[in-house]
Amino acid sequence: MSEDEKSRQVWRRFIGGCVGGFLQAATSHPLDTVKSRVQQGIFPSIGTCVRATYTNEGLRGFYRGVTPPLCLCGIYNSILFSLNQLMVNVVTPANHPPSTPLPTWRIALAAEMTAPLYCLCINPMEVIKVRLQVQKGSVCTAARLTAQQRCGVNRAPRPSCGATLLR
Repeated sequence: MSEDEKSRQVWRRFIGGCVGGFLQAATSHPLDTVKSRVQQGIFPSIGTCVRATYTNEGLRGFYRGVTPPLCLCGIYNSILFSLNQLMVNVVTPANHPPSTPLPTWRIALAAEMTAPLYCLCINPMEVIKVRLQVQKGSVCTAARLTAQQRCGVNRAPRPSCGATLLR
């Protein structure tokens, strides 16, 4: 495979990642908001969270904190896909025929080489997104205080790169 063709493959992955990341953020963010609020102890259950969020904040409440993912998910996915393609190119022997699929262990090795770099990119956005989803000043504040008093929780868990790496 020529260098020009390898470069085109990386760019295709980059563009596909941009489009896919934008659509991913737009469609999955409401579920992520509910998950974050339940995990932070703001609401005791998914049903309670959905009802309270819709009643008190409307549809906009489910999209609280969507700006960073909308702006960055496409970039992050494009980085992931193009970085993975670069790593596949690195682990592919020069004499490997392009029509033959790579062995699974080479693909897994490329993924292992990609994951730590991707985590370094995505973790800051995840922290910002979760903080916006559960920010003070929203209807969630009173519900969080009530849930914390009821459950004896002093502080909410913080997102970490370790959790992202384990995914």
